Order: sequence, then C-alpha cells, then structure tokens
Amino acid sequence: MCILAFQFEGFVDLGKHTPEKMKNVVGDHALVFMFRPFMGKWVQAIGCFLSKNNAPKEILANLTLEAIALMEKSGFFVDGVVTDGAQWNRGMWKQFGIDIKEGYSYHPLGEEGRKLYFFSDFPHLIKNVRSYVIENENFEVQ
Repeated sequence: MCILAFQFEGFVDLGKHTPEKMKNVVGDHALVFMFRPFMGKWVQAIGCFLSKNNAPKEILANLTLEAIALMEKSGFFVDGVVTDGAQWNRGMWKQFGIDIKEGYSYHPLGEEGRKLYFFSDFPHLIKNVRSYVIENENFEVQ
C-alpha cells in the first residue's frame, strides 16, 4: 500500500482476515488502528489496512481483537475502543456483545471482571455532516 497526500493505492489487505475473493481487488478504504493512552498526549498508529468498501463487521471484530491482543501482550492496557458511529462499526460492536443498554463487554483478554468499553466518536459524525453539506451545494434543511 502506498499513501501520498491522503490518497492511497494498493490491493485489499486485511492481513490474515482478507477474504480469498478480495485478494487481487484494488482497495478504496483505509482502516487505521491507533493507540492513545488516557494520561498521555501521544498517539501511535499500530496497524494499517486497505479494504474494498467497508470491511465487514466480522473482519472488523477480528482485527480489533487482534490489535487488543498485541497491545496487551506488549504490556499496554486496552480499556476502550473508539470508532465512528457507522453501521459496520456498530455491527462490530455487536460482535463483542455491546447493546444499547451497556457500553461495555467483559474484556476478552483481561482478568475476570475487567471491562472493555466502546465509545462512539461523536465529533466525527459532526464532521461528516459538515462535509456532506459542503459537498452538496443544493442541500436544504427541510
């Protein structure tokens, strides 16, 4: 995958989770996993993937679990997952057992009773609405 000025080129690569039918397909969506500590001001990309359209919820769940496992194995504690509120991400949340009443599941890799929280990145939703309005000059609020 090659990334230049927010453009990318390459074939679908979701690691070992890449469906056979997509292995020689040109990707059009980047998926980046990042780690940010609660008490730190730094952010670190820990994984970059390329998919065709949006990655299915099952693949997102597997990649998320793998990212959590690798971070925990490295000595970091992953207590929360932040995504935008897109349908495929909400589908991934359901793979972890998240429902409308509870914003957490029991940590799949942590000690008994430890929770893994899921957060929706609300400002991302606002940015998407703003971008939609700007890109659609004829947009009118009804």
